[in-house]
Amino acid sequence: MSRMVPQSFFMVLLLTGGLVSCGSLNRQSEDDVIAQAVKRAIYDHEAANLLQIEISTNDRTVYLTGEVETFAHKEEAERLAKRVDGVRAVVNKIQVEP
Repeated sequence: MSRMVPQSFFMVLLLTGGLVSCGSLNRQSEDDVIAQAVKRAIYDHEAANLLQIEISTNDRTVYLTGEVETFAHKEEAERLAKRVDGVRAVVNKIQVEP
């Protein structure tokens, strides 16, 4: 005896999966906007030494990596990142290499 699965079950499954995907896409989109804003803030800064910094984001947390010449530049990059709207936290893994 076979069991029939109502169409409404598949509609609920489809809609639920779609909502989860939309949330993931919105978070990714938000992270992309934050990353671009942080890049702009850092790269537009007058210290050319900040150009060796790489920026990534995940769940509104900004990750800074790369190398700078002074500890002051490292701190400045973190300060600039923290000022960007939407940033929840900054993980500063920048290395100081004089």
